[in-house]
Amino acid sequence: MTTDPRAHFGGPRMFQLGAAATIAALFWAAGCGGPEPRDLSSAARQDGADVSLQKACQLADRRCSHCHPIDRVLVAGVREPADWENYVHRMRLTPGSGITAREEPAIVRCLVRHSFGAQVRR
Repeated sequence: MTTDPRAHFGGPRMFQLGAAATIAALFWAAGCGGPEPRDLSSAARQDGADVSLQKACQLADRRCSHCHPIDRVLVAGVREPADWENYVHRMRLTPGSGITAREEPAIVRCLVRHSFGAQVRR
């Protein structure tokens, strides 16, 4: 009689395939298998944000990607909401950014929501 538990599952090779499938399913269930949003407006839609926030994120996508790849914004390591206020203000003052004083609060709102979630109140 065999004492190897893998024998019950069809031999070592089948046991390995089953284990690999289980691990892949766990990663997928944890969110590692689905497509990640490639821009702020897609992330806002995926998170179920209200229409005004989605529009703010569309604006942020257009303005931020004017000067650099939007991926740079998506992975920015800001520590607190005020960092986005300072950063967007500095970018608005950069010649050619296209960001107006009127657009600045909407862009900040989108970036804060993206970085810190819906629970942040400004």
